[in-house]
Amino acid sequence: MLDILRDNAQSWGIKIIFAIIILAFIFAFANPGGGGDTVMAYVNDQPITVADFERLLNAQEDRSVETRQGVLGTMARNELIRQMTEANGIVVPDAELRAYIRNIPAFMTDGAFDKSKYKAAVGAPENFETQTRDELLKAKMARFLSLPAYPSEAEVRSIFTWQNEQTSIEYTLISTADYLSRVIIEPAAVQKYYEENNFLYLQPERAVFDYISFSPSALADASEVTEEEIESYSEAFAPTLNKPRTATYGEIVIPVGETPTQESVDAATVKAKTILEKIAAGATFEETAKAYARPGDMTAGALKVADMSTLPDAVATALNGLEVGGISQFIPTIDGLTIVTLKTIEEARPLTLDESRPLIVQRLAEEKGSKRLDDTVEEAIAAISQGKDLAGAAELLGLPLMTTKPLTDVEFKQTFPMAEETVTSLFAMLPGDPTTVPVLVNDGYILAVKTQNLPSMTLPIEDVRGEIQAKLMLQEAAKLAALDAQTVLTGTVKDMNLAASELFTRSGPIPIPGINQRILTDAFTVEPGQWLPAPYQVPDGYVVAKAKERIEPAESTWEEERDSWMQTAGEIGRRELNMAFQAQVYTSADENNAIRIVRGDLLQ
Repeated sequence: MLDILRDNAQSWGIKIIFAIIILAFIFAFANPGGGGDTVMAYVNDQPITVADFERLLNAQEDRSVETRQGVLGTMARNELIRQMTEANGIVVPDAELRAYIRNIPAFMTDGAFDKSKYKAAVGAPENFETQTRDELLKAKMARFLSLPAYPSEAEVRSIFTWQNEQTSIEYTLISTADYLSRVIIEPAAVQKYYEENNFLYLQPERAVFDYISFSPSALADASEVTEEEIESYSEAFAPTLNKPRTATYGEIVIPVGETPTQESVDAATVKAKTILEKIAAGATFEETAKAYARPGDMTAGALKVADMSTLPDAVATALNGLEVGGISQFIPTIDGLTIVTLKTIEEARPLTLDESRPLIVQRLAEEKGSKRLDDTVEEAIAAISQGKDLAGAAELLGLPLMTTKPLTDVEFKQTFPMAEETVTSLFAMLPGDPTTVPVLVNDGYILAVKTQNLPSMTLPIEDVRGEIQAKLMLQEAAKLAALDAQTVLTGTVKDMNLAASELFTRSGPIPIPGINQRILTDAFTVEPGQWLPAPYQVPDGYVVAKAKERIEPAESTWEEERDSWMQTAGEIGRRELNMAFQAQVYTSADENNAIRIVRGDLLQ
C-alpha cells in the first residue's frame, strides 16, 4: 500500500487523500486545548477521555448530576496525584505491576498465576492494569507523605499523659428546695405566664363511647361449669396445673421519668444511694419505702407476691441471689432504679384440686363462651338492625354496657388495639350512631356508639393554676440558688462542708450524678485548691466545686502501652496528612485553573 502511495504521490487524487489524513490528525491530536467529542476534560493539558468517564459512570448505581460530578472529580483528583507522583520520581514500573497482579489470590490456581482466570475475572486487562497502577501510585505517594507524620516519643508521651492524668474535686450542692420558702408568686405572675404559654394547656379533641365487649372472658359464665367437668379437666391437665416458683418480696422504685435522660438517671442514682445508706444505718425497709413512695402509691412498703417468671430478669436475678431478709443494690428496670428485699421464695409445685378449681372454672367458662361468641355478636347486630339502641342490645343479651373515659384517637387505639383506619372511622361517627359492624380487637369484638364529642380546648386557668404556681416557684428558687452558688465562688463563704469525688480523667466518668460534661474539662483548667469557674446545674440545684491534686499516670503504665500509643499516633498522623494533601492538591488545581472541563454537557 505504501509503495502504491509513493509511486503515485504526484497525482491529485493521492494529494487529496493526504490532505484529508493530515487534517484528521490536526483536528484529533494537534490541539489539546480544543477538546472534541473524545475528551471530557483536561488536567494540566492531560486529557480525561469521554470513554473512561462513561466507563466509570456506568459502574455507578445512578447517573444523576451529583454522581456525574463526583466521578469526574475523582478522575481529576487521581490524575493530579499521578502527575504529582511522576514529578517527584515516584513510579510503578511494569515489572512491579506484573508482580503485584500475579500475587493476587483471586487470579491463582493451585498457588500459581492463572492467565485465563485473570482475563475472565477482569474483563479488559488494560483498564484493570491502569486502575491498579493508579492505586499503587497513590499508596506509594501516601507512604512518601507519611514520612513527616511520625510524631516523636515525647509528643506521644505528652498526649498519653494528657489523656490519662487524673484529678478529683471537693463539692457541695446548693439545693433549690432550700429557697422555696423565700419565694412568693403573685396571682398576676400566674396569669401572665398562662396568657403567654396557654398553648401548653391545649387539650386535643376527644370523644366518649359506650360499648359492648364480646370476648371469651366477657361471655364466660361460671354457673355453666359442672363439677364433673372440673374433675375431668383436672385429671386430663394435671401436669399443667402447677403453682409457679413464687417470691414474696418488698421493693422501692426511684423513677427516672417516662423518657429518661442522663440527668434524671444520675439524680435517681444519688437518691438510690441515699436510700441504701439510710437502711444500712438502721432504718427498716418498710419505713424507707414509705418515705420514698412514688406519688399515688398507696401500697408502698407492703410485701408483694409474684411468679418469678413474670418478674423483670434483673429483679429475679437479684432475688435469687439474696438471703432471706437481704437487700439488693439498686437495679435498672423499666420503672426506674429498683431496690428489693426478699421475704421468702416458694418453689414450684403441683396445685391441689381446691387450689386449681378457680383456674379450671375460668378456663372452662371461657371455652364455653368462645363457642357462642359469633352467635352472640350476630344477635346484637340483629337487635340493633331491628331498632334497638346499644343499651337495649346489651340488656337483651345480658351483657354490661360500658363507657370509656374521654379519649383522643391515639388513646382509643391504645385502649382497644385495632387498625388505624378503624379508629378514624369510629371518631368520624356522629354521636348516637352505633357501629353496625363488629370491630375486631385483640381478644374478640366490640360494638360501640359515640355518645359525646369534646372539641379541642384550652384548659381554664383554674385547672392549671397550681401547676403554674409550682413551676414559677421552682424557677425563682433556682435563680436564688444560682446567685448564692456564684457567691460561694468569690470565697466570701467560709466553713463549708465539702464532699470528695472519686478520681476521674478528662474522658470521665462524670464525678457527680446529674452534672454536665463541662465539669470534666474545668477541673483540669484550675490549680489544685481553686474553685472551678462556674456553678454547675443539676436537677436539685447547683454544684460548686474545688479542684484537688492532679495525678499523672504511672511510668509502668506508659511502658506497657508505649508501642500501642506510638502506632496509633503514627496512623492518625499519616491518615490526616494524606487526606489534607489530597484536598489541597485538588483545591490548588481548581484555584490555578488546572482543571478545564470540555464536555460540560455530559455532567447534566
